[in-house]
Amino acid sequence: SALGQVESGMPWELDIVGRVHVPSDLFGMEPTVLEDNGIAATWSPKSGTEFGLRIHRRLKEGWTVGGGLEHVRREHCVVVAFNNDSLGIASTDTMPQMRSLAYRIPLVAGIRLPLGWKELEWMASGGVGLEWKTSETVVDELIPSGGTNRVVEAFQGRTRYLSVPVMAELGLQRRAQKDRLGWYIGWHWYSPLGNDAWVENTWASGFVAGRARGFIDLVVTGLDVRLVLPE
Repeated sequence: SALGQVESGMPWELDIVGRVHVPSDLFGMEPTVLEDNGIAATWSPKSGTEFGLRIHRRLKEGWTVGGGLEHVRREHCVVVAFNNDSLGIASTDTMPQMRSLAYRIPLVAGIRLPLGWKELEWMASGGVGLEWKTSETVVDELIPSGGTNRVVEAFQGRTRYLSVPVMAELGLQRRAQKDRLGWYIGWHWYSPLGNDAWVENTWASGFVAGRARGFIDLVVTGLDVRLVLPE
């Protein structure tokens, strides 16, 4: 009877979304290494966060479509090593936390499977998004080293202003009622199509300098928690 009510009413749902990125090599959220001109730099993903709003419409036979607006904060730890055997120079520096911000409009479709107990249901969905990075990001540090200081810099740039990530989501939801909030807990994954960001590391001390540049993979995966507002 509950499934019949869903199919006949086809209600809208509004979710408040909160997410935590969980770095995992298994899901493609792995470090990127740049090597060139004496530099070996490692960009390691850290626990970023997301928050936003989702709106869904329930269709017949358990199908659903939705969209929304989300704010994304990515975090990276950057370690820069420089080595020059001929000059006897070797150093390793950890940069201040690299943070980049973006806004995303998700467009998803999925299916819900009622469990027949306490209005719980499995929800699986996928789709694409439109993501806009607010700006390019740079951090640098002046590091005293005996009589000669060195400057180490990390830069993250955009290859395009708007990227298109592919998205997948899986979770367990308890439906909201007119007098009661619902909830959702699950796992999310998304990956931009193509290379939409590039990074650069520079190292300089006196007349000695090096630079390494390459593309960075911005795959994100992690915990997905939502508060489902009453109908």
